[in-house]
Amino acid sequence: MSLRLDRQNNIIVESYE
Repeated sequence: MSLRLDRQNNIIVESYE
């Protein structure tokens, strides 16, 4: 699991890749 910043929407997204 990791967190990444979605710069277009200014949100943080959890990714399970």
